[in-house]
Amino acid sequence: MLLMLYGCGGSITSTSYRENRIACTNSQGIIETSTDANGNEIEICKYQEAAISDDGTHTLTIECPLKDFFNGQCNDDYGEDVNYTSDPPVGTCPTCPKTVREMLDDQMTDILLKLDNTGYTHNSHRAPNESSTFDLHPDYTALKNQTETNPISKYDLFLDCSGLVGYYVLQGIAESLFEKIPKNYSCTRPLAADFVDLAESSAAFAGTEATSTATACWSRVEHIKYAKPGDVIAYRHDGLNFENKLCPDGRTVNQEKDLKSTGHVMFVHDWPYRSTEKKDDNITYKTITLPNGQTLQVVDQDNRQYQWIVQVADSTNATHTADSRKKGAGNSVYGSNTYHAWMAGAEGYVQLCADGSYHRDCSAHSTSRDPNVSNIMIDAPTDSNHPYGYHPTGVGAGKLYVNDSMDGYRVRKSHSTTKATVVLLRPVPCD
Repeated sequence: MLLMLYGCGGSITSTSYRENRIACTNSQGIIETSTDANGNEIEICKYQEAAISDDGTHTLTIECPLKDFFNGQCNDDYGEDVNYTSDPPVGTCPTCPKTVREMLDDQMTDILLKLDNTGYTHNSHRAPNESSTFDLHPDYTALKNQTETNPISKYDLFLDCSGLVGYYVLQGIAESLFEKIPKNYSCTRPLAADFVDLAESSAAFAGTEATSTATACWSRVEHIKYAKPGDVIAYRHDGLNFENKLCPDGRTVNQEKDLKSTGHVMFVHDWPYRSTEKKDDNITYKTITLPNGQTLQVVDQDNRQYQWIVQVADSTNATHTADSRKKGAGNSVYGSNTYHAWMAGAEGYVQLCADGSYHRDCSAHSTSRDPNVSNIMIDAPTDSNHPYGYHPTGVGAGKLYVNDSMDGYRVRKSHSTTKATVVLLRPVPCD
């Protein structure tokens, strides 16, 4: 008799069930019993993945239904996240008259619809003989010089999260806004945590958006349910341990003592909606009275709030739910565009070739490496079970889960909630 195991996502055979259990154990995971959104008892694989961000590393805890755990990773692109679909993305004119927020969203859409090659990279984990010029300084001036009759034809972007949001898009579209972001965590440029500091010191959004980049300032959007495409969304992790670092210009900045990631920054890329499955981890207790008169402290499930789901556009090495970044050349998809989101690979880098193409080794493709660009290091964690990295990296779009109380998030549906301060920023006219 063939044993069939059923869950909310369908069924699996006993053979794949055994294989998934073995894969979980091989990934240093543990198998636990939990309940799904319908209250049914299920088995999950609980394991951890590492992620590298602007200024350090962060450990993500994943709780994956065992039926969805295969090839050493969790496939959680199912359920509410694929049932909800917004209008398909279409190209627009990034420089036509509109609000600054809409300009930023249109620019991000233009990037995703014309993206060709991308990877997550920054200079803090670079090999000693490698240049950091390429990743931190993409030609953002191209964004300034584009017009409706002279648009950018394609994008090849290798940068980190704040490099995409701040250094590239904001500096290219609204330089005055970029210059208003503090640099409290880096000697050279704003990082994700700087966006959080900025929101905490900004006035609440009062209803009028900026329409000119030259006279735009920042405001704080007070709740995730009010987020709009083009808003900047950022989070700063709790429990960080900072020490002072002296910069060459004499400034003192905050550096995480244990080299942990301070956070992440993204663009909101669609309207938020409420999850029907995932709640926050803000656990409180209530007292119940048993039939024998004794009292008992139990978790108050009614006090936990359902999280909000919002599509974000970012550069990352830890992909989101329903993400555009997929493994393999040309397998990443956004709208009508297909592109290559590079993994770390055995080499740990990508080469820009003299003919404009990208390969691990240009010489194997009858060309040579561009002499003006060093190997482009792909900054992504690897281990013995994932020698080429966990996920495809670089620029893309996917769905993030945010607590209703704005004090935590899930990178993707299967992840545990991470405690953090989550903020939203929107351009407004300066006073």
